[in-house]
Amino acid sequence: MRHFSIELLKESPSPALRTCKKLAQLQPFVGRELFAAGFVSCWSHLHESSQRQLVRSLEMAFSSPNIPPEILATLLNLAEFMEHDERPLPIDIRLLGALAEKCRAFAKALHYKEMEFEGARSNRMEANPVAVVEALIHINNQLHQHEAAVGILTFAQQHLGVQLKESWYEKLQRWDDALKAYTAKASQASTPHLALDATLGRMRCLEALARWEELNNLCKEYWTPADAAARLEMAPMAASAAWNMGEWDQMSEYVSRLDDGDETKLRVLGNTAATGDGSSNGTFFRAVLLVRRKKYDEAREYVERARKCLATELAALVSFSHFFNHCFFETQVATLFNCFSV
Repeated sequence: MRHFSIELLKESPSPALRTCKKLAQLQPFVGRELFAAGFVSCWSHLHESSQRQLVRSLEMAFSSPNIPPEILATLLNLAEFMEHDERPLPIDIRLLGALAEKCRAFAKALHYKEMEFEGARSNRMEANPVAVVEALIHINNQLHQHEAAVGILTFAQQHLGVQLKESWYEKLQRWDDALKAYTAKASQASTPHLALDATLGRMRCLEALARWEELNNLCKEYWTPADAAARLEMAPMAASAAWNMGEWDQMSEYVSRLDDGDETKLRVLGNTAATGDGSSNGTFFRAVLLVRRKKYDEAREYVERARKCLATELAALVSFSHFFNHCFFETQVATLFNCFSV
């Protein structure tokens, strides 16, 4: 990406940008900051066929499962920059919205989902408005815009005839209502898949309500019959419950299912457990268990891994205000790290 940025500055028709080429070679952050400006200056002088080929290359980059989060964020910033310049890239906004949500750039994801919602309502785009409503509720809650989430739901009920789903209570953070709804759904489930889905919903609600004993018992009941995918989703919640109940052997079993933060195996954000933070959780829980066993050198290594995982996750967030959900976990990691510095 650095080489690409420098080449854009080198070939730019703008004398001011060309002048920055040598500085970008010496200071990498200059190239990163001027990447979008350099791209736009070259884009406007490309032949239409070359523009189409470049768009296809960008779409391939967006679709790559191994693209680093920081590169993905740079490309999303480019798409936003060109839209502000009234020359938007001809890339499907549904793809851009999904990628923005994947790398936790929720402000960008909200923008694209709102465009998708308007397109679905006006029949300009093939999309289910109800599905988009659920995504909008989730994204607004991630941005701590809870009133906006409630407003979207009210609009959908009044104009789209939407019936409230169990998952929407959850996204609105109405945990007691969500727990009741998931419990009722579990008792009426006609298939094992529906029962498991409702049970996972109950677990998320119990975790949010810090009802650790109930969550611990529920995880024990469903852990053995669950398949690998379900265990991966249950593991962070189950480990938290076992930790709070002081059941260390049980916690060790749950943690063994989580990513250990090995850099050779890490994936792009969003490809971990369903909670979205399997790497940082897995490394942190392993550090806790190793401290319990008085294996401090190994624990220190896992704390360092947890910090690296968190740094990657936080780097994708848009602004300081959006760090809120990570602050408590970051504090736990920092506290454990400080134990080794005493």
